[in-house]
Amino acid sequence: SDAHMEMVQIGISGIKAILMNADRAFFTRRMCHEGALSRLAACISWISRKGAEEEYQSIRFEAAEVIQIFAKRPDPLVKKYLSDEKVLEALVETLDALKIPDLEPSLELFLSAILDLARDPLSHVPLQNANVIPRLVGILDTYHDSYANHTCSALVPKMMTEVISTLSLICRVSSKRQELACVAGGISPLQGVFKKFGLLKEGGL
Repeated sequence: SDAHMEMVQIGISGIKAILMNADRAFFTRRMCHEGALSRLAACISWISRKGAEEEYQSIRFEAAEVIQIFAKRPDPLVKKYLSDEKVLEALVETLDALKIPDLEPSLELFLSAILDLARDPLSHVPLQNANVIPRLVGILDTYHDSYANHTCSALVPKMMTEVISTLSLICRVSSKRQELACVAGGISPLQGVFKKFGLLKEGGL
């Protein structure tokens, strides 16, 4: 309902305002302890079911901004809460709903957050269990032709770099995850992008 949407907007905006203007180290930890990430994940799942309706775009973008703030924290405790099964499932599942031009700003923020999380090796198994690998390969499949031909939007090169970097981090030392990427069809788009832009040494596949 409109009332429900307004309450969600106020809540997410409030969290963002606190994190932007207060002691970020203290409040990210406190919010994790209070269950803010699990509630935010539930909101993201709810918003993702609304599709590309314009009225939900600002809420979606702010939710992505808040997730990115948490993901950029170097705090192991925050990373642990972000790696929670329900939180990761919500983040990963929403990626499919964002692969349209109007929602690319939100998609880029979520991809950036997942990349920041993937820099922590302890997140790799939870990310794998949340099926992030086939979702990321799906993004490569969606964008790699327009990316390679320079016909994409300005955000796509950044997103492709984030996807490739995340896959490299997650798959580099795990033959099982490399196999998952292959099964998902990731080799062809990865090789195409790497060859086009001279990045063959960057990937772990």
